[in-house]
Amino acid sequence: TPRITEVSLPNSPLVSFRVVILAGSINDPAGKEGLNALTSAMIGEGGSKSLTYKEIVSKLYPWAASIDARADKEVTTIIGEVHRDHLQAFYKIFWELIASPRFDAEDFARIKDERLNYLRNTLRGNDDENLGKSGLNLVMYPNHPYRTVVAGTVQGLTAMTLEDVKAFHRTMYSQNRIVFGIAGGYPKEFIDQVKKDLAFLPAGTSTDVALPVVSQPTGVEGLIIQKDSRATAISFGYPIDVTRADKDFYALLVANSYLGEHRTFNGVLMNHLRGDRGLNYGDYSYIENFIQDGGSTFPSPNT
Repeated sequence: TPRITEVSLPNSPLVSFRVVILAGSINDPAGKEGLNALTSAMIGEGGSKSLTYKEIVSKLYPWAASIDARADKEVTTIIGEVHRDHLQAFYKIFWELIASPRFDAEDFARIKDERLNYLRNTLRGNDDENLGKSGLNLVMYPNHPYRTVVAGTVQGLTAMTLEDVKAFHRTMYSQNRIVFGIAGGYPKEFIDQVKKDLAFLPAGTSTDVALPVVSQPTGVEGLIIQKDSRATAISFGYPIDVTRADKDFYALLVANSYLGEHRTFNGVLMNHLRGDRGLNYGDYSYIENFIQDGGSTFPSPNT
């Protein structure tokens, strides 16, 4: 049964949606790495059953509305926001994108090419920070689904077909894998419409990926990625079992704050390396995977 989380704010002029699909890069088939991310991109950057992508953009723009898709390792989140005056018209587009994507061949070719360009040129060529983090994942998670970049691999994307995307969507975008969140100034009866739409999704299966135990490093292990660049990005760490469900998480949160939070100057790393010595731009520490929310100091939710 789909789960619905609602926060009614009658005085809010906005309505926000977050639809979490319990599928991520860990669900990518071997040899098709990046399939989950490409499927979600066909929703966030493609057309619906009744509208082309260009037509959707032309409708959203005058409403100042937005639809975005964020793929991660274990979940994928479809995000929507609109003024409540345009709620019904917007929701029709938003839900049709999730339940009945257009899967247009031109959209597929465009989005696939963008993803390949990201891996070949942006990540390898211009984004040393994330390239270093990707290399760290390779070392930390050998023989584990976490090791793969969420966007996939060049080989996996190259081998992918539009039929692969359609089949993945049929399997993963089902009732038992969806969590529907809504907040803002929506009318109370609107939830009844959401429940009816969720009921039309296929029931699906609830088979989870069996994640293997993460092996701990023996001594110091390293990976050096050589490239022609004047900048150097360094990432190091090791896997821990502590999650937000553990009472030790909060003690670790305080300790991490002392060492160095994201984009802040209260940590000893930032103060000593940049503040006192002027060696670089920034130094931060993390106790969990940090997906940045724009340029803020806070992580993106629903990852």
